[in-house]
Amino acid sequence: MTKPDIQSTCETAKAIHAILGPLDDRPCGSWGYVLAKVLRYLDAGAVAYRNSDAFGQPPAAWSSDVLAAVQAGMQQLLAGKGIVRAAPLEGLDVPAVHALLHVLHFGLDRVKTTQRPDHSFLDEMRFRHAVVSGQFVVVYALFAPDIDELDAEVDVPTSTYSADRRS
Repeated sequence: MTKPDIQSTCETAKAIHAILGPLDDRPCGSWGYVLAKVLRYLDAGAVAYRNSDAFGQPPAAWSSDVLAAVQAGMQQLLAGKGIVRAAPLEGLDVPAVHALLHVLHFGLDRVKTTQRPDHSFLDEMRFRHAVVSGQFVVVYALFAPDIDELDAEVDVPTSTYSADRRS
């Protein structure tokens, strides 16, 4: 991969903002920061990123499966997925999404889960930056259960569950 132009990251965030609508109160706010880190991670790879990261992320103890999921999530974020409800992250499980945002120094603040008629779940997750108070991102992720494990005779109604998970 070619070395990303970090100086243009804010312009990238503004372009995404113009295409997808408001991302937060500041067009180049938290998503500009996130995209800069995503570009750096994808350019450097997990080990070099860890060696230059203030918190040593991602942890060296993480398995290759977790790192592969983080890589896939980074690629999706760079493609604009996960930023709006209409284009959620896909193909990741809940721990992978949490690991992805952990690498970017964000921890879960709260989550709203909506079960859809196809039995998939759309999570709207608000993550809070570990250090910078007031810096949040909202990430959307779609989780699809293994259809073979669902009992076709059970009618599961569409529902929404909200939880506030502040520490």
